[in-house]
Amino acid sequence: MAGGTIDGQEIGALQLLGLTIYEAKTYLALVRVGSVRASELAFLSHVPRGKIYGTLRLLRQKQLIHVTPSNPETFAAVSPLVILKARAEEISDQAASTLEVVQKLAEEYELKRNSGDQLG
Repeated sequence: MAGGTIDGQEIGALQLLGLTIYEAKTYLALVRVGSVRASELAFLSHVPRGKIYGTLRLLRQKQLIHVTPSNPETFAAVSPLVILKARAEEISDQAASTLEVVQKLAEEYELKRNSGDQLG
């Protein structure tokens, strides 16, 4: 991983996309190091060993990782462009729609305020 640290901005962005803190740390570690065993991944991602398998199961359900059946299993990230880009675009579209509603409400508020019908 870059400089051995997990970047808070990237973790925050992944959380906005619906990942938990452990999922975000694990996914980011996999993006940065490639295919790795769970025990190594727990160390690299700073996710407790007791939580790593549950976190990997959730990432697999979200289709964000590949599991290579071997002894021991290895895990690798799916490209962020495959799933996360679509989710980010969906959130962006929702934010744009929300901003339109806020703007409309602000205009209505100003009309009422300017006409003297404001209650507060």
